[in-house]
Amino acid sequence: MSCYIRHLGDILDELGLTNNKETRKMLDKEIREILKKEEARCPEVWRDVKERIHDLEQKKKLVSELKKRVSKY
Repeated sequence: MSCYIRHLGDILDELGLTNNKETRKMLDKEIREILKKEEARCPEVWRDVKERIHDLEQKKKLVSELKKRVSKY
């Protein structure tokens, strides 16, 4: 499990997802695919995610892409 998902509670809420183990695992997988960092270690992924969530436009894009992806679950 990824180290950074615990910091994304607001994104989980925005996506309408329950914060549980399987949801966090799915969210980590989708974020890694979006960032093209499937094999990266957690700190590297978190660095990119953190930059995106602190920039309003980048956060909107990330959430929008996640909404499309999680709708298949």
